Amino acid sequence: MALSPVLMRPRSRIVGPVPVSGLGLWLDASNGASLTFNGNTVSEWRDLSGNNRHFSQATAALQPNGVSRTYNGLRVLDFDGTQLLEGNTTSLSAFRRVTAMTVVMFAKYDTRVADNAVAPNDVSRLFYFSTGDQSLDQARLLLSQVAGLGFGMRSRYLDAEGPEGWFRDVRYGLDAALSSFVVSAVTDFENSSNRIYENGVLQAQTSGWASTGATPDTDSKRAAIGGRRPDALEGLDGFIGEMLIYRRALGDYQRSLVEQYLLAKWNPQPEPAAPVVARSLWNVETLEPVYHWSL
Repeated sequence: MALSPVLMRPRSRIVGPVPVSGLGLWLDASNGASLTFNGNTVSEWRDLSGNNRHFSQATAALQPNGVSRTYNGLRVLDFDGTQLLEGNTTSLSAFRRVTAMTVVMFAKYDTRVADNAVAPNDVSRLFYFSTGDQSLDQARLLLSQVAGLGFGMRSRYLDAEGPEGWFRDVRYGLDAALSSFVVSAVTDFENSSNRIYENGVLQAQTSGWASTGATPDTDSKRAAIGGRRPDALEGLDGFIGEMLIYRRALGDYQRSLVEQYLLAKWNPQPEPAAPVVARSLWNVETLEPVYHWSL
């Protein structure tokens, strides 16, 4: 009996995101054609989704390094804690009139601020979107590490609700032995929930927003990768390899497909075991990951 063509087909390395609808932004440092170089640094990281939501930095001293590091043989953008890329005018439309957003990215922290440390730069931001300015306005989403509080997502729908100054926080104690990770953050304004996953496993969630609905029908005022615009504070000391943003809440199966694409491509590995440090976890529910490798 002849073998099935499916069984005979060789395994191949995944080279592009899985076909999941709603992709609003795709940045991939391993794709050299999407980078504009200024010597060793990157002045622009171009969106591969076709939506032209590019991120750039005109000031050379604030540009991440694009040649100093690789991971799993692939190029990554290296941030030293003072550098960031800012979204262009088109990128500011990514957060406009959406009921939810899903961010999936591969990244690494080189230096983490110690728990309960008092430091001027005790927040390290991977990603930041806001429809407001530095004041507390509507609709904000960021992924960051906070001294004493671990890693997580902070989001807001309306100023007048939520703990800790109008925010809904989802945090967990980032494993000190983990050198790199695929993180997924789902903020669902319509259904009043936040969820954050590490390497496909749910780490924390929260719900119970007083108001629900879509974000404002206006463009964001700020968007940044690797720090807080415009002052470049709260910067990332580490690297980012790839980021995908979907303008909706991905279901478990679809989110798993995107995570598996990044896990197979970047193959994040833990560092040698380190002493366990007790941390307080907020709203934690640990699930066994379910992977669906057949598309």
